[in-house]
Amino acid sequence: MRFKKEILIILLTVFLSLLSFGVSANEDVHLILGSGSKPTSSFFPFHATTNKLIDDAPGIMSTLMVVDGSVGGAMAILRDENIDITGGLALTTIYEMTHGMGMWKDNPLPNDLRVLISYLTTTCPIVVTESSGVNKISDLDGKIFGMGYQGSSSQTLFDAAFKALGFNVRTDQGSFEDAIEDMKDGRLIGYAKATPSVHLDSAFQDVMLTKKLKIIGWSDSDVKIIKEKAPYVNFVKTPANHYLGIEHPEIWDLSMPMVWVCHKDMPEDVAYKIAKSYTEGWEEELLKVFPTMANDNPVDTPMIASQVEGVLVHPGSLRYFKEIGSEIPSSVIPPEMQ
Repeated sequence: MRFKKEILIILLTVFLSLLSFGVSANEDVHLILGSGSKPTSSFFPFHATTNKLIDDAPGIMSTLMVVDGSVGGAMAILRDENIDITGGLALTTIYEMTHGMGMWKDNPLPNDLRVLISYLTTTCPIVVTESSGVNKISDLDGKIFGMGYQGSSSQTLFDAAFKALGFNVRTDQGSFEDAIEDMKDGRLIGYAKATPSVHLDSAFQDVMLTKKLKIIGWSDSDVKIIKEKAPYVNFVKTPANHYLGIEHPEIWDLSMPMVWVCHKDMPEDVAYKIAKSYTEGWEEELLKVFPTMANDNPVDTPMIASQVEGVLVHPGSLRYFKEIGSEIPSSVIPPEMQ
């Protein structure tokens, strides 16, 4: 009897353990999505909708939190500081991180970030006041210019481009709101803000009530030099008068393909569910609501990531994109899958 009783206790213990495991397995995974855009930014509603799509994935609960720019969000992921996903990170920024360039000069970081899904591709028009006397890129040498808010991908991108040309352009350290006020008051010559469409940020419209603005672009020789020294920096040819409200000639603009990223240690099943929920909800939730912002189809995520050397896609995302027939370049397959 005593032996049977011990067996019964053991079986009961195993049953309770399995039951406990089953309950744990069915609990939602809680994720924090870091938004590098503030609630006042035109990008923030896009981030909030993305958060909803991730939250809609079965077994996942996602909460949106404002972080110190996309770079700040990425650094928080690498430092394991309660941020699981962040968006708006430029592919070029990932390159600089892992190659010890820009703000990470001589201090490369482990290549532990993985692309989950594509975000969007923006251009970065350079908007200056007419009174600034700036007519070409070289006129910015030695001046203070707004390259994007502290910790943004655009700031690191512009910094890399100016340094490739040998220009000493100092960045304005204030917020975008401060920069707009400084442009209105004549204390700042200009600002470059990423835009995914023909519409400049509405704040520039406010400046134009009192100041005449113009858009300048990179020359063919600028682009050639930068691509030779920093091949990871992307450019796009923008047609004349593309940006509404300001007449401008055909120009070269900096182009920023941006993505949502996570740590390589995110469970494969979680990344798979995120990629699936986002991609399947993209057309209804993002494209229809934000047609000027949702300009990159997430099914092309592997191809978009392949534009910059060394950028890797999470195995869970790749599993989903392979299932739906997306083209997957070998360059984006991480070592944990090889």
